[in-house]
Amino acid sequence: MSYLLESLHRHQGARQLAKFSIVGCLNLAISLTVFILLYSQLRLGTLIMNSTGDIGMWLTHALNEFGIDKIDAAVANTFSYVAGMMNSFYLNRLWTFEAKVPAMTRLPRFVLVNALSFTVSTLILLVVVDVLGAPYLPVLCATLGIVTVINFLGNKFWTFSEPLRYQPVG
Repeated sequence: MSYLLESLHRHQGARQLAKFSIVGCLNLAISLTVFILLYSQLRLGTLIMNSTGDIGMWLTHALNEFGIDKIDAAVANTFSYVAGMMNSFYLNRLWTFEAKVPAMTRLPRFVLVNALSFTVSTLILLVVVDVLGAPYLPVLCATLGIVTVINFLGNKFWTFSEPLRYQPVG
């Protein structure tokens, strides 16, 4: 165990991965809580469709034409993802990657990395849970694993990396 701690202390990448994982666990708790509340308790997608009148009826019909009877998992994922993303930006910027650049200069990159992850996760949930009817919790957990890898690599090497400075030769 001491070797592992010593190794984490010496290697910035390993230390960042450990911190990113801790933040990710907190994000997971936040995302799961919001997802389960919105999916299993509120059925937010159905609630939205039923309460938006003619637009909701039109959209429901259009989705039914594609074989999509409900969008509860996709809508719950949208809100849960945003909740975890807000926490992630704050903690990863300040603690994990200790970014020195101003937050607003990195926010667009962070949003793009997360938009990719969000799109991947929502499509997986829409197809596998809403269309195919698979149980949501195992699919959600596997999906979160996939987007964790995408997010770490994108944030480490693009979002929070220090800009390269031109060094003239000679």
